[in-house]
Order: sequence, then structure tokens, then C-alpha cells
Amino acid sequence: MHGGTAKDLPDLIGFDINEALETLDRLGYKVKEVQVTKPIFATEPIGGAKVVRLKPVGDNLLQVVVAYQDYLKGGA
Repeated sequence: MHGGTAKDLPDLIGFDINEALETLDRLGYKVKEVQVTKPIFATEPIGGAKVVRLKPVGDNLLQVVVAYQDYLKGGA
């Protein structure tokens, strides 16, 4: 199994979320949380979710941060 430090993590930045989750599972990592980051006034996501960060939160346990390709915009 893997140590869980940032330098030990596979480089999955830019991967589609489903492909990244399959790869992490195959490598023995568990995902605690998938978090979505988005602009303040974003409403509905457009396009696929892409991985923008992998954060170790425990031994072989990760938080995966994703962003969608674009968003519909709303007003404030």
C-alpha cells in the first residue's frame, strides 16, 4: 500500500473524475470525499468533472477536488 504523502500520489490532475476514481481504486487508495470547486455565481455545471487536486487525509485515504469545464452563470 501507499504512504499517503503528496509526493507518493499518482498524477491524475486533469483526469475525468470516473477515470481517476477507477485508477485510485486499482492502486489501493480509498476516497473519503469528492469536493466540487466552482466560481461564486455558478449555477449548473456544464461538461465533465476534472480532477484539480488530490489531498491525503489519512493512510491511503484521499479527498479528491474536481471542477467542471464550465458553469451557467447566475446573478447576485
